[in-house]
Amino acid sequence: MKLKFVLSSLATALLLSGSPVTEPSHAKQPAQVSRSTWKQFTPPNAGFSVLRPGTPKPFRHTMKTQIGSVSTRGFVAVQHKGTVTYLVMYSDYPINLTQKASANQVFDSGRDVALKLAQGKLLSQRNFKLKGYPGREIVVKTKGYIVKDRMYLVNRRLYQVMVQTTEGKQKALSKSITGFLTSFKLHSQPKRNS
Repeated sequence: MKLKFVLSSLATALLLSGSPVTEPSHAKQPAQVSRSTWKQFTPPNAGFSVLRPGTPKPFRHTMKTQIGSVSTRGFVAVQHKGTVTYLVMYSDYPINLTQKASANQVFDSGRDVALKLAQGKLLSQRNFKLKGYPGREIVVKTKGYIVKDRMYLVNRRLYQVMVQTTEGKQKALSKSITGFLTSFKLHSQPKRNS
């Protein structure tokens, strides 16, 4: 339960801050991931695919904000007796957020709100591009957990690919975590869901 709270706090904070994200599309396949437990996941009309463990459970949320309604869809898989959570989600915004601020400003704002709400400490961050779209990876330590979150800003859509785990599991599963994060591929211009 605590694991889900920390993960949802970080994701919610990034959403509330209005920071859009985009994911890398030409990512390498996970290293040493069992093909029997990891499968390609391509949700309809989402514009992406990712290798995922287990069976992801879908969720949907719509939130009213100052800029209009923000629709979020996501998929979560909890593994290793609840100590590891894999999440991929995307939020559709009513405007292109980079028309109001730079991608870095959007990412900074989301990061700062997430750190405050989760009472976390930023361990690292880096910027990158995927298919020309801005992205950022942050690693956060909070309440005994490590959260690695990749955000991608694609026009009006913010993608997040995230793993949350205990500090002990993080080291043991580092190849699987990296494999999940780097398996995210952007297939096409995302279709805006209503």
